[in-house]
Amino acid sequence: MAESRWDLRTFLAELKRRRVFRVAVVYAVVAFVIWQAAEIAVPGLNLPDWVLTLVILLTVLGFPIALVLAWALEITPEGIHRTPALEPAVGGDGEDAAEPAATPVEPQPTSIAVLPFTDMSPEGDQEYFCDGMAEELINALTKVKELRVAARTSSFQFKGKSEDVCEIAKMLRVGSVLEGSVRRAGDRLRVTAQLVTAEDGYHLWSETYDRQLEDVFAIQDEISRAIVDALRPTLLGEPEARLVSASTKSMEAYDHYLRGRHYWDQRYKVGLEAALKYFQKAVEIDPGFALAYRGIGDCYTVLGIYGFLPPDEGRSKGKAAVFRALELDEGLSEAHASLGWSHFFYGFEWELSEKEYQRAIELSPSNAEAHTWYGVLCGAQGRYAEAFEHLAIALQLDPLSSYITSMLGVLKIYAGDTEGGIRTLEEVVERDPQYLMAVWLLGWGYTCGSRHDEAVRTGERALALSNEANFWKGGLALWYGRAGLRDKALELIDDLSERMASEYVSPLVLTWGYLGLGDEEKFFEWLAEAVAEQSPYLFSIHLDPQYDPFRSHPRFTELAKQIGAGVVDRYSPSD
Repeated sequence: MAESRWDLRTFLAELKRRRVFRVAVVYAVVAFVIWQAAEIAVPGLNLPDWVLTLVILLTVLGFPIALVLAWALEITPEGIHRTPALEPAVGGDGEDAAEPAATPVEPQPTSIAVLPFTDMSPEGDQEYFCDGMAEELINALTKVKELRVAARTSSFQFKGKSEDVCEIAKMLRVGSVLEGSVRRAGDRLRVTAQLVTAEDGYHLWSETYDRQLEDVFAIQDEISRAIVDALRPTLLGEPEARLVSASTKSMEAYDHYLRGRHYWDQRYKVGLEAALKYFQKAVEIDPGFALAYRGIGDCYTVLGIYGFLPPDEGRSKGKAAVFRALELDEGLSEAHASLGWSHFFYGFEWELSEKEYQRAIELSPSNAEAHTWYGVLCGAQGRYAEAFEHLAIALQLDPLSSYITSMLGVLKIYAGDTEGGIRTLEEVVERDPQYLMAVWLLGWGYTCGSRHDEAVRTGERALALSNEANFWKGGLALWYGRAGLRDKALELIDDLSERMASEYVSPLVLTWGYLGLGDEEKFFEWLAEAVAEQSPYLFSIHLDPQYDPFRSHPRFTELAKQIGAGVVDRYSPSD
């Protein structure tokens, strides 16, 4: 990764972002008050003159310390934390594919972030509803083609924090911020929303809505329209007649859907299974609820990808649900992105996947997920310039996303910049140490860079975060083998083999275990099983450096060609 290009302007901007100037002013004022007090108190208390000198000296010496602490740390409601580095701006290939931005991109007036709404309900039990309200507004505003909308992942980083709105806008690189609150009591709703400019915190618009619960979609549409009207001088075209349409006529179904979205965001097995139940309940109540079908499809797809379900079940049930969502609403950008994801992982139907991503972006240019997955697809095909271009757009839309930045690290490694990819993944884990995917990918990166001891430590951490899930056991078994810890690798392999008698275990995880041990016969035996069931994570077999020990073997070439057209086009024995 190239060094950051710091100059005086960007350095001053960073000082401002980290509140160093503010701390300096406050410190100077407090120090002056202390000096004045000491000048009066020392003679009044008959203290020696050197006491006054000591007070002045200590306050002077403390000044640079205060500035250093202001630079390095921030105080939040959760405690004192290191000030996060700014997100990378991406573009290009290889080592120069990404470079950290020294200062945020200049916010554009036609950009907005929607913060999670505050729950003001009497029981304080409507967090899921407040989050859903904000998410629906984000989705609605992405339909305005001239308006750039910060993605949910980044906006929700500030949930429960008392950050200054102007500072949030700078970190998200937007020109305005929408914040609000919800008070729900039975079927009564009070929604308060206000639009604030990034430059000076000026309120462009604010409104309070006292309505019935059944009016929730009308409220969302009115808020969206009011935002467009407030920003109209900077928008070129006319938005759609309605930005929010009633996705369901059943408030009970909608409530189940919002609860499902709440659990979906947890992404782990328990959360996915809970989300699936809520989405299924929503479509039982309203069989025409397209968004809920999309949620069902996503849950099955992810459960299959990570080996919690057999690939056939994840693929068939996932695709069926997403197809149903699109039958009900072909214009649902999120469903097209989900179908593209399913085509990518299941059956490696990359041409179909690309068409779905393109349609998703056509419908919603601010769909950060679609840009991210499209970038991963391009990277898997060796189209790195396009891959990094899509990730650059995704990071502009979602600058605080750990997932997108993790994918950036992966693509760097695929493109040959292993150490650059490792550094990117390390930055994600440092910022978000509980994020399982980033921790696991960092272990993978260490293995690709032959840093086997670090891979083992990181893999053990990932396994603990996953609650000992089979998928991560397979990865750790590989890394144990590469580190020369044969007994530990065999222990995990034996455990996985025993589990096959009572639960589904992907043959790919045993493939990884024997890959780490260098056991050629067992490796190809289990790889053949994984290819036969088209294990989703085989999509990267032609790029993943972990497979290099057997890459030139004729049997590897033969099995790789069985995976699908997308891989065949990219694979050759000389890779």
